[in-house]
Amino acid sequence: MTVANRKTVSGFLHVSWRTAGAVARRVAERVKASMPSPFDGLTAIGVDETSHRKGHTYLTVVVDHERHRVIWAHDGVGGDVFDLFFKALTPEQHASIRVVTGDGARWIDPCVGRWRPNAERVLDGFHIVSWMTDALDKVRKRLWNQARRDGDEKTTKRMRGVKYAVLKNPGDLTDRQSEAFGNLRNTGPKGQLYRSWRLEEPLRLLGLSLDRAGGELNRWVFRASHSRIPEIVELSKKNQETPPRHPTHHRTGLLQRQARGLQQQDQGHHPHGLRLPPRRQPHRPDHAPMRWTRHPTTTTHDLTHENSRSLK
Repeated sequence: MTVANRKTVSGFLHVSWRTAGAVARRVAERVKASMPSPFDGLTAIGVDETSHRKGHTYLTVVVDHERHRVIWAHDGVGGDVFDLFFKALTPEQHASIRVVTGDGARWIDPCVGRWRPNAERVLDGFHIVSWMTDALDKVRKRLWNQARRDGDEKTTKRMRGVKYAVLKNPGDLTDRQSEAFGNLRNTGPKGQLYRSWRLEEPLRLLGLSLDRAGGELNRWVFRASHSRIPEIVELSKKNQETPPRHPTHHRTGLLQRQARGLQQQDQGHHPHGLRLPPRRQPHRPDHAPMRWTRHPTTTTHDLTHENSRSLK
């Protein structure tokens, strides 16, 4: 057995789930006491929040990029919670941190500035591309509403037809969507939506070549800032404020989101381990009730001398 909850373990060991939890807790404390501190030798850390229980409960998680593992987690989200992580470090452990990665949450920068002002702050490339996607949708909505007010039915129909296509990469477009984008070149004021969409692909491909990423990012910021598209100009200012924060500018090319294989637990093959499938919930209260087909019941009677005569 590799991974199981307390209830499953208690069933195998024939003990109560409280006893199984107490045993696991004692073993974890004994192993933790014999192992070196996970905070020793930290050079690059990443912070992010995650939710569980249908998004009503949040956790702040800190990972070690060099060892690819979680080193700290705490209930809640925000600068006060992130401060608890730095308070748990010694001065030597503080001094070893040189890089902090994360998304664009406003509480990360002030907290890092208080505890590690000399550390490099690297943004998550995933969120940078998502900002561009949001800007594209804002451009489309603005042009769509403007065409509706002007009574331009042709432009309104074209803007509505590329609602989902603007969220795709150029290589993933269907033939019909590619043709729709081709028609947008001269649609709207100076083809703003088409020009905005053409700026997304260079931004997404910045991380493929770290040697040329710095120059490519500077060229992208110049093109976006001179595009005269309000949403794209605003995004260029966000990327232009602190250029070293982009992940492609950092010499190690750190990314907040590691490869998918590193995120999954228990990736190795265990020939002698017992892998238990996750339990499925029988029913969710927010789902529609299942339909049951009720067949009419038939009444049967014992065959007697009286009713046998009636059957004749």
